[in-house]
Amino acid sequence: MKIEKEVAQNEFERWASAWRIEIDESELNEEDAQSLSEQRSKIVKAIERGYLTVSEDGTELVLNTNKGDVTFKEPTGAAYLAMDQHKNKNMASSFGFMGAMTGTPAKYWSSVRGADLKIAQAVTAIFLAS
Repeated sequence: MKIEKEVAQNEFERWASAWRIEIDESELNEEDAQSLSEQRSKIVKAIERGYLTVSEDGTELVLNTNKGDVTFKEPTGAAYLAMDQHKNKNMASSFGFMGAMTGTPAKYWSSVRGADLKIAQAVTAIFLAS
């Protein structure tokens, strides 16, 4: 399923608004603006290509992975606690956070194909950076 770029951009903005993610690059320093631009691009392309879908109310993202569909929900404090369980272990910490956002065990992400993992990491990174 292919979605027009403008529609995908609008879907991204609707999701970012629902999650209160700051996406105005003009209000960020150069480094943060560059990072936001990179993550936004990955997410918009995933929406365009049908790998990532924004729910009707904008509060959930559904990622189609080789392991099945996974739903990202706005993280709670539990997601941050999951990161703390893996201090100084970047991938394990990231997997813990993604697991808390999706209701999957952290180890689930170790068997997700790389392309899907990059999309999941972009969702995580853009939220953490906001």
